[in-house]
Amino acid sequence: MAKVELKPGERTEVLNLFSDSMARTIRFDVTTTAGAVSGQIDVERALLPFLKPRRETAPLGAENALDKSWLDGQYKVFVTSDTAAELNMKTRALTRNRLFLILLVVAGVGLIAGIMPLILAD
Repeated sequence: MAKVELKPGERTEVLNLFSDSMARTIRFDVTTTAGAVSGQIDVERALLPFLKPRRETAPLGAENALDKSWLDGQYKVFVTSDTAAELNMKTRALTRNRLFLILLVVAGVGLIAGIMPLILAD
């Protein structure tokens, strides 16, 4: 999975989903060698890119889970850690998108296979 180095006090973008209307739970762990994990999570979500995003904050913990609705067409997650830390993303952002792409390709091949006999019949 993706790993991101977090610098103390620096706001870091860890996820940016655009035009993704699938509901999912975003999960990630944060580890540090300086003791307890502390900081803030900022989430920006909007139905469409030209609308003003809704902003939410949550405390940063060792294990984090954020819910993304199917209405969140644009979804960004920023993390600000109080100490140097490493973020380990557990959620695969592309898994469902790949499945959708595979289904789209199979449907396209099926459509072409159904039309080709009609074209070649003349």
